[in-house]
Amino acid sequence: MKENESQLEQPKGIKLNRKAEELIITRTWFTISSVIILAAITGYFDVMIYQKADVPLLISNFQHQFQWYMLIPVIAIGGLHYALLVSLLNKTSIRITPYELSIKHFPIPFPGSMNILSENISQIFCTREESSSMSDSAGRKVKFYLNVKMNNDAIQKLLTVQSSATQILFMEQEIENFLGIEDVFVDDVENQLARNKEKHIRKTEEEKWVYSGTNKIIENNQLGIRFQVPDNLDAEVCKVEDPFKGGFIQAARNWEPLNDDDNWSLFRAKAPGILGLALTVGQRPAHGSTYEEVMDSTSAKVLMEPVSSVPDFELNGLKGFSVTRKIKNNPLYIRQVWLFDNNKQYHLQMDILEGDKVAHEVATTFESSFKLLDS
Repeated sequence: MKENESQLEQPKGIKLNRKAEELIITRTWFTISSVIILAAITGYFDVMIYQKADVPLLISNFQHQFQWYMLIPVIAIGGLHYALLVSLLNKTSIRITPYELSIKHFPIPFPGSMNILSENISQIFCTREESSSMSDSAGRKVKFYLNVKMNNDAIQKLLTVQSSATQILFMEQEIENFLGIEDVFVDDVENQLARNKEKHIRKTEEEKWVYSGTNKIIENNQLGIRFQVPDNLDAEVCKVEDPFKGGFIQAARNWEPLNDDDNWSLFRAKAPGILGLALTVGQRPAHGSTYEEVMDSTSAKVLMEPVSSVPDFELNGLKGFSVTRKIKNNPLYIRQVWLFDNNKQYHLQMDILEGDKVAHEVATTFESSFKLLDS
């Protein structure tokens, strides 16, 4: 670091072992939030498999009628457990000597181990990368990289840290101090980062959804429902036996653009580009969710904070209940409404970014417009 710059204090999750000819920096991967999220997701799928799957039949099919696609769920579940274990147990060790810089992840094997000769290192520097997501208060997913610039101007990424600039900057400081490297501005790389950030901001503005001010009426005669959505939202539909099975996971559905065909059981209208608004409608048999089940949902308690709930909710002659939650450490609100009509249950979901007044007004109009065709 530069002499006139103050030295950073050692952050949590970082340990140092200094010797005359050696510096070892150890970073612990464990964070409460990441482990809770991974444990909740892994536990959810484990419970689903335990409750829903006929394990002996699956094993028999696997043995006698093996097809490669059968490995997909096995790999997916195994990957979740692997991610949970490395988040719980793994550490990264950066060992620096006057001769070599080495990185090792342990105790569970993980990609990224490397060795670099110290004499080939000209600079250590940090970079930041943002992408559209729901990971920080500004709606961006943030990663920080610890990089090395070689004497031949080649750039090598040493380490990636999610949303912790303090750890990355501290490690940069300690490595530079040990190797006697002056902290300088890495012109080419940082200029490129600035250009990328400007491009990202410009793209975000171009993709930002603006309410057209007019709505279109959506009707489904098979489901017997009618509601309104803005005419410039991307409307998609799909046909599934139970739209709520699997925790209402929408990414795995075979979505198709809305057309004149009523042969759909799940509707979604969302803002293009970065998520600012999503409206979803689905129908299932009335034996589905109850207010108590929804409020006692373990995954919801882990991932979300309750905002409000109405156990006796009524909308345009339909009775049910409503729940509004906010995702923890996230600007996204999710409002869900369950309505009952004889042997049917309807589900409305509205995903709204905090502080987005237009999205809130649109969601309110969408909810209030929902009704049965014969009402």
